[in-house]
Amino acid sequence: MKYAYALDHITGSIFSRQDLLDSFLFLDPDYNTGSFNRHFSKLLSAGFLECIGKNLYIKANKDSKKEIYTYNTPSDELITAEKMISSEFPLVDFIIWETVSLNEFINHLIANNTIIVMVEKMLTDSIFYS
Repeated sequence: MKYAYALDHITGSIFSRQDLLDSFLFLDPDYNTGSFNRHFSKLLSAGFLECIGKNLYIKANKDSKKEIYTYNTPSDELITAEKMISSEFPLVDFIIWETVSLNEFINHLIANNTIIVMVEKMLTDSIFYS
């Protein structure tokens, strides 16, 4: 079934998941409703549908692209710390981030930038002293 064709047969500009399923079933009565969730999520991720509320969807316009949030570039201190950990402990799994990335969300309440390194428990002391 061509999903774009099914989207064209939905009446109204705002519809629910059930309305979309009904459109699929109208076009193809033998449609497997068990795979509807998979097809529905593909339509969302491919950009054919946009969610505008709880169980409310619209057909996506080709011109309406969602903005992708990008963080500020990391500080030199974070890059230095990341390179040092990667070179001295090449097999360790770690996460490194800095609190300055939260400023946009909490109205610049963080006065001092802090770099946070999260590592495996048994390597905490070694990485801290390095």
